[in-house]
Amino acid sequence: QPPAPPPPGPLIIKEVRPRQPPAPAPLRIRQQAPPLPQQPPIILRERPPPKPASVTSQT
Repeated sequence: QPPAPPPPGPLIIKEVRPRQPPAPAPLRIRQQAPPLPQQPPIILRERPPPKPASVTSQT
């Protein structure tokens, strides 16, 4: 009579996958807002001095 088979051991199932290539660098999207329309420059001026009282010259 043949010897009895050994008791079964724990069943281990492993998934073997090929190595994955490294992830690509993150994609950077640079988006700029359209330029704002140019406003005319603001010109600030001083108020002109008051006109002198009319002087009548007597010659």
